[in-house]
Amino acid sequence: MRLDFGLLPKVPDVHSLNPEELRKNLPGAFEDEPVHERPPLTTDGGGNMGKGAEEGGALFDWHPCVCHLLNTAVTDALKKVDSVIAPVQAFSRHVRKSPLVWADLLRWQKVFLEQNREHVHGEGGEHSDDDEVPSEVVKDSDDDLGYLSDEMRRNPNGTPLPTRVLRISGFCPTRWNSTYFLIKRVLLLEQSVRRYMQVKSADLKRAEEKAKEKGRPLPDSGYLFDSNTWLSLRQLITVLEPIRDVSERLEGDTYVTISDALYFILKLVYEKLEEVDESALGCDVASVVATAFKKKLLLDIDDVNKIYSWGLAAALDGRRHYLSWMRRIWENKEDWPKVVSAYPTYMDFRKMLVEELGKLVRFTDSVCYLPGFLVSVVFGLDNINSTVLLVLYIRSLFHGCE
Repeated sequence: MRLDFGLLPKVPDVHSLNPEELRKNLPGAFEDEPVHERPPLTTDGGGNMGKGAEEGGALFDWHPCVCHLLNTAVTDALKKVDSVIAPVQAFSRHVRKSPLVWADLLRWQKVFLEQNREHVHGEGGEHSDDDEVPSEVVKDSDDDLGYLSDEMRRNPNGTPLPTRVLRISGFCPTRWNSTYFLIKRVLLLEQSVRRYMQVKSADLKRAEEKAKEKGRPLPDSGYLFDSNTWLSLRQLITVLEPIRDVSERLEGDTYVTISDALYFILKLVYEKLEEVDESALGCDVASVVATAFKKKLLLDIDDVNKIYSWGLAAALDGRRHYLSWMRRIWENKEDWPKVVSAYPTYMDFRKMLVEELGKLVRFTDSVCYLPGFLVSVVFGLDNINSTVLLVLYIRSLFHGCE
């Protein structure tokens, strides 16, 4: 790929070969290239990319996408509660494939919107997602997967209520957040969905009796919820909400995210999800999903190279450079066997980062480093940058200017 785009090794004195000749020995052609000159690649964590990075380690620096790691972990966790997820997805298919079903649900939404206006101040809700367009003509899109704004208000008891007619979202098996938005939408429309299912349940009982009399297959009822399903969905959303928040924060493309990756993951695993566990004592669904998610995610990110990259980026970021938040790794050593094996203590890891930061800096003039170090001492900035500045100043005295 690098040769196809003309990205030849940045060591012309060593390699005077043309691209065709370089292809015959790719690893050898790039092995003398300085590490900082290699192009970094961030992709999903697919096995083909991992294998390519391992076999062609001298060609590029590979970083698996942290959002893909989150997606993989939460998708794996949701499989543990498929009995709760399956009816919701079946209901989505049931509503979206039939204009008649959508018309029934639309009617009930309008009934409850009118009732709720009598109990909640403020009108709103004059428009709908669909303007009464049958679901069969609604094409798949981001909006279709649940990204429409769920404008809501709350009744005196604090229960969220919709302010307009909303269609039932679709879902995509490879996008966990589409399931999250679907569950959120169904819970917001709980009044209408419950009433629709009550009526439909009575109709299905009559249809089942007729089917038995005539020896026909029984009608499908897999999209109906019982009271336990509603309770489980409310529990589940409390786990998915903080995961979605972190994923959304790390999806940004207008600001740096690599220095935030480890910070927010540790905050999620050891703070947000622990709060969920404490508030969901006795709630099997919440506990099962939170535990499975944490186990899968930590298994995937307990990697020396990942922690090195994220830690080094954080050390260079003025918002994260104190690094004391990384102590959580060594406070939970059982979750990080590979990282702890390489760096037994937090101070071992910190020392390594100081040395690596020193290698990344091009020495120009020792005077450049002394003022920064003195300022950090005067103002008591007890962080890794103070140490780095001191190291750079001392080394520059011996190395001189380049």
